[in-house]
Amino acid sequence: MTLHIQRAPALSTVSSLLKAADLPTEDITVDLLTHFLYAAIDNEPVGVIGAVPCGGDALVRSLVVAAAHRGKGLGSRLVAAAESHAQDQGACGLYLLTLTAEGFFRGHGYQPVAREKAPAAIRSTAEFSHICPVSSVFMFKPLKDGQAPSEGR
Repeated sequence: MTLHIQRAPALSTVSSLLKAADLPTEDITVDLLTHFLYAAIDNEPVGVIGAVPCGGDALVRSLVVAAAHRGKGLGSRLVAAAESHAQDQGACGLYLLTLTAEGFFRGHGYQPVAREKAPAAIRSTAEFSHICPVSSVFMFKPLKDGQAPSEGR
């Protein structure tokens, strides 16, 4: 079994993995896919994550690992790859919204932050403004030492 993490998955790959996990797909476009990564085992896509640039930060989105492959560290590897991708793109910090994975992301250094602290570029995304419910936990992780979430950044 050989695992590879690659960039720019096919739209059908992302859509199928997200739908299987009951995650939204309505705003996933071909243009966004350059900021998505996927994990494949023996050429079979088994996980996906996005790190979409938003101003000087990035929005982590749509982390999913196929049910048959959970509990093996693939989610952690995808998060690390997304963080590296975001850093390569010049992001200072990462934001995300979650209903079910707060504990997982806390374990990777993300902390809850008030939605009012969201930078304008994050607030303007479809995910923040209307796809994810207001009950979602909004989280932040700095990519640079001392970086703090800051409204309007």
